[in-house]
Amino acid sequence: MMDWQGHHAGDAEMTHIRDRLRCPDNHVYGLYLSDNSIGDVGAAEIAEGLKSEHCQVTELWLHGNHIGPIGISRIGEAVSTGRCSLRILELCGNSLCDEDMRSVCDFLLNRTSLERLWLTENSIGDIGAQYIATALANGLCRLKELNLYDNRIGDQGAECLARSLRERTCQIEQLVLQKNSITTSGAQHLLNSYFSLETSLTKLSLKENPLPEGFVDIFENMKPNFRKNETALEAALKPLWMPYIARMFVHHNRCDLLKKLLAVVSVRNLITVI
Repeated sequence: MMDWQGHHAGDAEMTHIRDRLRCPDNHVYGLYLSDNSIGDVGAAEIAEGLKSEHCQVTELWLHGNHIGPIGISRIGEAVSTGRCSLRILELCGNSLCDEDMRSVCDFLLNRTSLERLWLTENSIGDIGAQYIATALANGLCRLKELNLYDNRIGDQGAECLARSLRERTCQIEQLVLQKNSITTSGAQHLLNSYFSLETSLTKLSLKENPLPEGFVDIFENMKPNFRKNETALEAALKPLWMPYIARMFVHHNRCDLLKKLLAVVSVRNLITVI
């Protein structure tokens, strides 16, 4: 492990990291460089080290730096090489925007070894979410976990992500969309995908979005057993509930959720917001 978190390291110091990763006898598996002053030039140096046949890094943490699209592209090129064994990439708090997601999308489609990608505390909106969704739906993307906490994704971006989640080629198991701008319209699409038979998603986080109080808690950290049930209850519920709510609870045999939902949100309020 190489821990340089908060060392005020800049681009110049990354040449040392590059040279260390190139050493035949290096045993660096985790590279922790959060809260420094690394920019695109420094990111390019790190990327050169990642390309080395001697590099064994599986985790790269770059929270709170100043890496832009050029630096992301360089890291992406390194990750896309067959020699790179990186499994976890963290680019939180780097002021990344929608257009930067083009570069992210590019390297996700290059059969990378990445399984976990953290992009929290950036400025990713609906357009950026669309780029990401395109990558997730492609069988070349091997991501299992995607963290988009504290961004600017709204209902349009949520709908795009939801469509990708229903693709059988999508391998995402955990998706964090906490603290974005998703309302009940976007949540409806995401929850439909979450409860779909096609998805591999087992965890969906929607907390701290503009949703009815208590609504999200019902679905957090829960994956139903998919068993079909008789349609009698669904027929009885249709006059009161939106069809997708009825399908989720009845077709997935989760009448216990219906009781919880009634306990936290009145029927009138639920109809209003959905």
